[in-house]
Amino acid sequence: MQNETIGASFTQQSSQAQMAQSTPEASQNMAATPPEKKTTNKLLIVIIVIETIAIIGLTIALVMSMNNKCETAKCECEKETESVKEESDKVINPSEKNKVSERNTQREDDLARVITAINNYQANNNGKTPFRSGTNPTTADTLSGFVTRYIDRTCSGATAAPTTVKSPNVTFSSCGAEFSDPLGGSYYVSYGGDAESIAEGGLDVSETIPKTDDGLYGFTGYSYASCGDGAKIVKGAGVRDVAVFMRLEGGDIVCNDNH
Repeated sequence: MQNETIGASFTQQSSQAQMAQSTPEASQNMAATPPEKKTTNKLLIVIIVIETIAIIGLTIALVMSMNNKCETAKCECEKETESVKEESDKVINPSEKNKVSERNTQREDDLARVITAINNYQANNNGKTPFRSGTNPTTADTLSGFVTRYIDRTCSGATAAPTTVKSPNVTFSSCGAEFSDPLGGSYYVSYGGDAESIAEGGLDVSETIPKTDDGLYGFTGYSYASCGDGAKIVKGAGVRDVAVFMRLEGGDIVCNDNH
């Protein structure tokens, strides 16, 4: 009995020793990560990185788009502000608007005076006008004599007008109230050409009438011509028909003719 007890005890101790030796290996096997799981983790990390980069890219694109929209909105806002300011100036400065209107009214009166002078010139020159082509065409001297004899005898210092004025032309260093612009300085007078060959429907001559930015005001006459709509010239009934154009302060163009 004692031997069996000792044998059983030895067998039990051996089993416990084997279990003690096998436990670390089992623990290691349980702790180790399978290769398939490692690969899956790596793929997840790559996917997360790609998604993060994509989100950053979309965020940058969105910010840039918003900035562009802001810039566009800013430009539109500036334009609208400028437009409102212009309208506001018209409301805030009604007196200045009235002054411009008064000056333009005087200019149109001066244009009518030029037409009257053309009629008087024709009466003394067998129907010829100071604006003509062909035989004995208009020259700077023709225009100078027309102004000093039929409009303002006080004009002096005849000279060529600025190059933006159609030739032949003339202006003066000094004139009286009869041939001076309300803002000061003498008017110019020029010959624009003959309208006999103008097609039906007329011709817009606004590009030949100088801008008034530099205070340049005057009269451009056309022979064989009549006034059309706005800045259009149309063919007249004959060589004695004359149309005279003038650009007003603000840019509008007016026309008057002798028939």
